[in-house]
Amino acid sequence: MQWLIGSVALAMFIILAFRFSQSRRALLATCGVIAILAAAATGLVLHESRQSDERSRLARDLIKPAEIGISDTTLTYEYGSWHLRGTLVNHSGHGIAGLTLHVSVQDCSEPPACKTIGEKDASIVGIDIAPRRTGRFALKVYLPDMPMPTAMKWSYEIKQVRAARQ
Repeated sequence: MQWLIGSVALAMFIILAFRFSQSRRALLATCGVIAILAAAATGLVLHESRQSDERSRLARDLIKPAEIGISDTTLTYEYGSWHLRGTLVNHSGHGIAGLTLHVSVQDCSEPPACKTIGEKDASIVGIDIAPRRTGRFALKVYLPDMPMPTAMKWSYEIKQVRAARQ
């Protein structure tokens, strides 16, 4: 939205500069000011983008998957979608703000081999589990076109943990 407002303001500024310019010199000065403002805005956006990328990387790297524990997990099919719920134990020194799990579902109706019928990465953001505390979590796992298993076996792997801002 900010870009839209800025673009409209810039376009209006250029139109007014051309419309009401008294001399070629004033027009060139106006275009020079516009170019300086555009360069400054581009530099600011690039700087903010780099800082945002660095904050994201740091949030992902602060807590290792081995520093958290998950227990009491259930995977249930409710109202047309799969729901994974459990208890998260934060053994790290940083708060947890997000979690990504890789969930795999198998149908073991024909032993001894189980057939993988669905797997997906599922993420949750906006959780708040303080350092060295326990909290509950729930997330939806989208498994489109997965047949309903008759003898279900499922597992998960912690892919990524996002630290909370300090």
